[in-house]
Amino acid sequence: MKFIKLIIVFLIFALIAPISFALESSMNESTALKNDSAPVENQTISRFFIDRSNFETNIIYRMPAPQEYANELPPIGVKEITYDSGNLRLKA
Repeated sequence: MKFIKLIIVFLIFALIAPISFALESSMNESTALKNDSAPVENQTISRFFIDRSNFETNIIYRMPAPQEYANELPPIGVKEITYDSGNLRLKA
C-alpha cells in the first residue's frame, strides 16, 4: 500500500514539475519584455534586493555585547579552528 502511495506521489510531482517550469519561464519572458532597457543580469534581481542595496547601517553607540559569555570546550568530535578577519582572530 505504501509503495502505491509513493508511486502516486511521484507521478503527481512528475506531472506538476514541467508545468511549474513552463509557467516560470513564461513569467520571466513577460518580465523581460517589460524591462527591455534593463541589462539581462539585472532582470533576475529581486525588488527587495534593489530597494535595500543602498541601505547603510549607522551605529549610534558602541557597547559590549549584552549577553554573558562562557568559554567552553567544543564537544567530542568537533575541531575548533581559528582564522583571521582583519585585525581579529576569530574561532569557529
